[in-house]
Amino acid sequence: MISRRDKGKNLYNNGDYEEAVKALLAIDAVYEEDPETAYYLGLCYTQLGNFEEAERFFDLVIRYDIHILRVFQSSMVLSYLYSITERYDQAINLILQVIDEGFESAQIYSTLAYCCYGSGNLSRALDYLEKAMELEPDNPNSLNSYGFILAEEGKSTRSAVDFCLKALEKNPEYGAYLDSVGWAYYKDGNIVEAIRFLRRAKEVWPDDEDIASHLKTVESRF
Repeated sequence: MISRRDKGKNLYNNGDYEEAVKALLAIDAVYEEDPETAYYLGLCYTQLGNFEEAERFFDLVIRYDIHILRVFQSSMVLSYLYSITERYDQAINLILQVIDEGFESAQIYSTLAYCCYGSGNLSRALDYLEKAMELEPDNPNSLNSYGFILAEEGKSTRSAVDFCLKALEKNPEYGAYLDSVGWAYYKDGNIVEAIRFLRRAKEVWPDDEDIASHLKTVESRF
């Protein structure tokens, strides 16, 4: 007979998050002694958009689980929840703890850079993106983010264009990359190319507010 935990895990894997929560809560676990159940509840609540409950369960996993991979994954999801609710300092501190534990990847450093950018520390964001690119030189997200932040700083704007174009080469129809190229061209003073790429970005992602804002700004200067 399948256990309630396994039933909950299967329901989670099948995308039935509400039923998964019901099955997992029915275990009536002491989560300090059963962090695996807490982990899956955290995942379910994240998918359901109940971030407060998700954070509570991931915090239990981080504090009590001895399974290093679950602790790592919980830390990364929790840092994501912190970042989307603009608690960047908490996210940064948590990711730095992950790195101190010996985990390194381009994704980790890119996430850290995003949080630094969100907190307004652009130079620190660039430092972490450089570490990301050392580990994975052709990662388009890192290339794009690096170029975009260079453009935002208003320094090395020609290099900003080059980095954004390298990212775009990896995925030529991706709206975020088209937007970054257009914005970098704008910061570099090339209004014609800026409008060309931003209009392409608008065609690909017609409902994106950032693209619409960038295009409006650039067209007003034309």
